[in-house]
Amino acid sequence: MKYLATLFLLTGILCLPQYENIQSLSGVESRIVGGQIAKPHQFPYTVGIRLIRQKDGVEYTSWCGGSLISNRAVLTAGHCMRNTVRVLLHFVCHNRWDKTEPNRVTIEVGKKNFIVHPDFKYEYLYNDIALIMIPDGVTLSDKIQIVNLPRRRQGPLENLMAIASGWGKAGYKIGASEILRFVQLKVVDNDQCGNFGTLKPEQLCCDGHGPKSTCEGDSGGPLVLQESDGSKTLIGLTSFGAYTCEDEYPMVFTRVTSFLDWISKNTDIQIRD
Repeated sequence: MKYLATLFLLTGILCLPQYENIQSLSGVESRIVGGQIAKPHQFPYTVGIRLIRQKDGVEYTSWCGGSLISNRAVLTAGHCMRNTVRVLLHFVCHNRWDKTEPNRVTIEVGKKNFIVHPDFKYEYLYNDIALIMIPDGVTLSDKIQIVNLPRRRQGPLENLMAIASGWGKAGYKIGASEILRFVQLKVVDNDQCGNFGTLKPEQLCCDGHGPKSTCEGDSGGPLVLQESDGSKTLIGLTSFGAYTCEDEYPMVFTRVTSFLDWISKNTDIQIRD
């Protein structure tokens, strides 16, 4: 194969024969490359997730993104839950390090409230999706809002422009950003992610050409469509991309439309036709 198939994770390095030159998007070194700084409250459904993890008796922390899909449920990537024993969910979070931000709401949730897809494959990031259930819910407001799930009859996504948001770096080898950022990405046919091998239908590919991408973090963060009425529809969860964020490599997301029944079963959310 042209490139060594590698997946760098917080817990070590795995060799993956299926994918070439890929980078898990987990960890505190999260970044959206080349995007714009979001305005406060621009993405009221985006949740900052501080992960408290344990491995071999050692506790450490890292960061993922998520999407509020009901007042009791946050959707994120399955690999964000690996070794995670509890999380701090940050709502109305613009500067992730500023605990004094006005209107910030932080909720701690334990492991018993995590639901990872039963067919999640950590080695290959198949079915890379999980739910974090909020036992007492979060109070919705103009600053904390739910993002729509896709319709059951959602049309083709290819060639549509979507928006990814998350906390991250402005570029490769640049320090982690404190501020929520976003990028516009074009959804393309899965064949265009050929550098990573053959994607499954449950995965979604976005064009990596140009100076904007998700990279080495922002795991679990939302990829949304803006509908004609101004509403937002969640179509993807950031999963993985190229190790060094080169612009010739596309990005791979978990395709939300493939998991609507699983989401509905575990949350009682009614899926729109």
